[in-house]
Amino acid sequence: MVMTMVKDYWTERIKAEIKNKIESDAEIGKEMMNLHNRHLRQIEKEIESFYQKYAKDEKIDVNEARKRASAFDVQAFADKAKHYVETKDFSPEANEALKLYNMKMKASRLELMQYHLELEMIALADGEYKLTEKFLNREYIQELNLQAGIMSEFIPSPKILKNMAKAIIDTPYHGATWSENIWKRQDALRTIVGSITQASVLRGRNATEYISLLRKEFKTGAYEARRLAVTETARVQTAVQKAMYDENGFDEYIYMAEPSACEICGSLDGKRFKVAEMQPGKNASPMHPHCRCSTAPAVDRENIAKKLKLAEANKNSVNLNRLFRNKSNNKRKPINIVKQKKLTKDFSENGGKVWQDNEALDYLNKRNAQAMNLNSKLIVLQPKPTISEVLEELYHAQQWENGELDGTPLSIIQSEIKAQEYLLSVSKRYNIPKEEINETKRNLEYWRKELEKIEN
Repeated sequence: MVMTMVKDYWTERIKAEIKNKIESDAEIGKEMMNLHNRHLRQIEKEIESFYQKYAKDEKIDVNEARKRASAFDVQAFADKAKHYVETKDFSPEANEALKLYNMKMKASRLELMQYHLELEMIALADGEYKLTEKFLNREYIQELNLQAGIMSEFIPSPKILKNMAKAIIDTPYHGATWSENIWKRQDALRTIVGSITQASVLRGRNATEYISLLRKEFKTGAYEARRLAVTETARVQTAVQKAMYDENGFDEYIYMAEPSACEICGSLDGKRFKVAEMQPGKNASPMHPHCRCSTAPAVDRENIAKKLKLAEANKNSVNLNRLFRNKSNNKRKPINIVKQKKLTKDFSENGGKVWQDNEALDYLNKRNAQAMNLNSKLIVLQPKPTISEVLEELYHAQQWENGELDGTPLSIIQSEIKAQEYLLSVSKRYNIPKEEINETKRNLEYWRKELEKIEN
């Protein structure tokens, strides 16, 4: 009876959340359409202005279009570009793109119009980037709140949330990050806009002929922007679910298809899968673009009893929610920053985040820790860490990645033991100071005693 009630509670709550996702997806769709329409209107204004100046009988005079633009018009564009940079708070990608359009005084009138159009396209790409980033972060927090509420887990501090969110959100999917996909697609749209306008002008066509073509392309662009945001959100939500299942010791989960599920997702509805094998596109959302399916933890009485027994055995023991290196009274010997960057290079390139500033130090001090590992993508270091701290937290991150850690107290203790043994095995290779080696030996002894408590 207990198992059925718990399962029904999770099921109903997640079904309600799927409904909220559908409403949220419609909202981001409207925002993307409004964004594209806003910049399309600006582009139409530029085209209309161009035709008013250089068209005869409503058709463009090609010879007039090819003439050199006036210094006044060139300066007007330069002022507009400067204004955009100052008022729109462009992202680094947008500012980098603008460098390509530093005007020369020998631009033709047609080239100048295209520069105006491309400026709007850069602003559009930047707007989509910011809107998508905001949407992904919001949905990440909502999913984390949902999962934490279901499992009675605590919510990390805002600073940790920000770092965890960035690590998950910026993880590449199908070989590229969401932001790379935005700029790649917007570059393609910018090329299409340029080709349509140039071809139409040089053929002397009426403005209305190719404005309709542009509207069609922008409608498609808004649709693709929504598709990217919704699909990336599904990936982020699945990553949160897996992280929470790992932390709470769930070995399996149940696939939950959305109400209007396609044939692919419908065939998976209600099936159980291993958390260790959870993978978007295979047995978790997104199975396809616009996928809004979800999952629920698969739980039974034996699993609950095991969790309660482990919790009782460790209620007066150390905090096992996170992996951390205990503080030591020994004099510290910080690692050289160049060496640290070399050690963390692969971790960072694979989407890992190193939280290392004064706030990180404050966070560690409050937990009486020298360093911490929060998951496979986030480690916490103080501004001047030791080599042992860096190596240990990187090792823990790899343990999460390899599936050696499932979030249970037993797996955490076993992972700590392996981490200490690893440090001792590489002490000569990395020239670890004697004081740190002795500290590692004490930590190893401590964790072995903790293991005995659980086994007995």
